[in-house]
Amino acid sequence: MTISTSNFGEIEINPADIINFEEGLPGFAKATRFVVLFQEPEGETPNPISFLQSVDDAELVFVLANMDDFYPDYAPMVHPFVEKDGFDVNSTAIYNIATVFEDMTQTTVNLKGPVLIDYDKKRGKQIVCQGDEFPIRAILFGATEEGEEA
Repeated sequence: MTISTSNFGEIEINPADIINFEEGLPGFAKATRFVVLFQEPEGETPNPISFLQSVDDAELVFVLANMDDFYPDYAPMVHPFVEKDGFDVNSTAIYNIATVFEDMTQTTVNLKGPVLIDYDKKRGKQIVCQGDEFPIRAILFGATEEGEEA
């Protein structure tokens, strides 16, 4: 299947790789079908950055960051959501949406709203962590090994 993207042009995707976000993403409720671009094959180390591309809207793409590479101590409480919403804990990956700026040192990541993707069930959902432990805008490229902002 060929889809149009604003950043990568026309690309071929496998329809079996489409992830369904039943409720859309906050602010984008009508966009429910996405594909993760530049994700490493199963069993390999995940790329630190990948893209959540809408299948139906070429302009709608989110930058996904793998926090293992930037904030290794990041551990949001997602298990209640995983269990409640029927996600498989063994096949669910956790990403965070980054906002990229021309000055890359200003790039931020939303630690409060992780994106869950169950690759086996082809389902996705963005959740909101309760409390003030995780900021909505944390500097991405200034994180230290301890997971704090530099």
